Amino acid sequence: MYLKHGSPVKMMESYIAVLTKGICQSEENGSFLSKDFDARKAYLAGSIKDIVSQFGMETVILHTALMLKKRIVVYHPKIEAVQEFTRTLPALVWHRQDWTILHSYVHLSAEELEALRMCPGYIAGFVDLEVSNRSDLYDVFVNLADREITVAPLAKEAMTMGKLHKEIGQLIVQSAEDPEKSDSQVIQRWWPIRSGQEEWAGLALRAETLPFLPCGSSLPIHPSINAQDISLKTREIFTHLEPFSEVSSDGEKLVLNFEALKQRRFPPATENFLYHLAAAEQMLKI
Repeated sequence: MYLKHGSPVKMMESYIAVLTKGICQSEENGSFLSKDFDARKAYLAGSIKDIVSQFGMETVILHTALMLKKRIVVYHPKIEAVQEFTRTLPALVWHRQDWTILHSYVHLSAEELEALRMCPGYIAGFVDLEVSNRSDLYDVFVNLADREITVAPLAKEAMTMGKLHKEIGQLIVQSAEDPEKSDSQVIQRWWPIRSGQEEWAGLALRAETLPFLPCGSSLPIHPSINAQDISLKTREIFTHLEPFSEVSSDGEKLVLNFEALKQRRFPPATENFLYHLAAAEQMLKI
């Protein structure tokens, strides 16, 4: 288009047309309809099965970190490997559909690191091994080249593993190793919401954001019903929290009743995880 008109104005007009109307037409390429390119299909471009084949049961560390909205740093000397791996990780928390946490290529420059710190939880990719010495940047460090996952000392308490995590890890591995299942079947499971349950289900589904929006931005996506594996287990985790939630004093959101959670007498690791999950979902009383 620029070659034809010799002006960036026409290019901008087409861009704005797609942004505002979802359509762009040109003599050379015909019509482009954004509705024909559902962004959610791009979420499955990576392979969860490849991640599990590399890390096995340790994949549950990544799942837990993402559930708790922790900071994950991924290192590999080849940018292609970093980008392929990092862009797949948000699919482990498919119920959120939030790719705004992804920063697939970051340099150790003051400007980029300052921008990174503005995000409460993220996945950041680096090709500089020096990042391994920057424990201030991560809660979980993935050395993709050596196939090693390290939990930072300050994050170990929140990331304590127990029976629940073992069950999740086994589910992920068994599902990923099933030759009959595709990546989408390993990841997805949506369920219908009955009237009156929208507030709680909003936590469980959390299908909020489209990719490439600034941190904290969100647009609603309404899920379809597609019965699969990891997201079903995720729903079960949120179901554990449901009996211990109550409406806040201002009536605006659900908050955790920690005393009720303690009285349930879950195993210590499970109680600890549910507490930190509630914190990640901003369900703690202030």
